Amino acid sequence: MSQVLRERVIVMLTAGMSIRAVARELNVNFSTISRIQHHFREFGSTSRQPRNHGPRVTTLAQDLHIWLLHLWDCLRPATQTANETVDLHNQRISAQTVRNCLREAHLRAHCPHQGQQFGVVTDFSGKMLTFDGHWHTRKVCSSRMNRSVNCTGQMADSVSCGRAIC
Repeated sequence: MSQVLRERVIVMLTAGMSIRAVARELNVNFSTISRIQHHFREFGSTSRQPRNHGPRVTTLAQDLHIWLLHLWDCLRPATQTANETVDLHNQRISAQTVRNCLREAHLRAHCPHQGQQFGVVTDFSGKMLTFDGHWHTRKVCSSRMNRSVNCTGQMADSVSCGRAIC
């Protein structure tokens, strides 16, 4: 059956026709229409090319939601979106699923910097500027602190020159 006829079958089924009525109209077997409908529900397409991946985890509406989230916030990591999105079976999706979904839309998720900070500069207002490929501003506590003291915002893990990074 041609791709055009397969798409026509889906249109007729979504318009409310029964499988038997569609089979009669197109003069094909009932099982052919049933298989096309099952394939469309499982994979989201009517193409006949063999696939080496499983059924879709997210719906098209969820894909659109993921795309919009990443268009609104270009610095949003895929892990954050994955933690806030559930799949068809009310389970959380993986970050790789989010990245695959974004790749289909020619988008990319933000990858937070994992390595060391390359340069640290403090400006006159007491804020620290860090450069790891991009400039970031963070508040620096002026009092001397050790590693165990919490500061406003984050844990004061990194201490340089007696100042905690907040």
